[in-house]
Amino acid sequence: MKVEHDTSDSDVRSSLGDIVLRVQQMSAENEELVKQLANGEFRFRRLAKAVWRVQEEERRNIALELHDGIGQVLTALINQLQHATYQETTGAGSDSVELAKSALSEVRRMSRALRPSVLDDLGLVAALKWLGRTTGESSGLEVMLEVTEEELNLDPQTETLVFRIVQEALTNIIKHAGATRSRVVLGTNNGALQVAISDNGKGFDASGVLGVAENGFGVRGMRDRAELFGGKLDVKSAPNEGTLVTLTLPETSE
Repeated sequence: MKVEHDTSDSDVRSSLGDIVLRVQQMSAENEELVKQLANGEFRFRRLAKAVWRVQEEERRNIALELHDGIGQVLTALINQLQHATYQETTGAGSDSVELAKSALSEVRRMSRALRPSVLDDLGLVAALKWLGRTTGESSGLEVMLEVTEEELNLDPQTETLVFRIVQEALTNIIKHAGATRSRVVLGTNNGALQVAISDNGKGFDASGVLGVAENGFGVRGMRDRAELFGGKLDVKSAPNEGTLVTLTLPETSE
């Protein structure tokens, strides 16, 4: 009986050893899988950011072509029409000038919408001021900008990201909120860049609506871009209490 008992103990110890070994192997395999997933996510983010940079560069090139190419041609056409002799005796010249001016205005609008030159020339704060002013002029929405940090020292990619998200948020306010005022606050919080866009619009039940409607409201696109840079985007709202969109980005992003 004792021999059987010893054999049983040995079998148990052997089984336990096998289990421990298998657990260790599984842990090692899981760690390797986690590393592979992390590396895959890192490569995906790098690729997605590269694509995004190319898209922004292409937008900038097209905007420059519209402004410097077609815009200059239309400007020359306007000058020629204004100095044409038939303009003094018929209304055709005046109509042609107005048509050319309208076309030039539309080309400039398209150029600014694609990539406002102020963002590249003067930086984020100047671009946000321009965005607030032009948004107010075109829609009647009052946009107040508050910058709580004197020196933000942001890289061009981050500046472009912030500008695009604020631009999209203001577009959503105009389309959906029924607001008359909006406030954009740009600063830092615990070492992270933070941008808050709020409005006095009708708001909505964020808990019940956001998951269904975020594609239609453009929230998904904003959130995806934020996550691409290691940040996050939160939306808070309630009926008749307006909406608050908060973008938080780490001090440095990959």
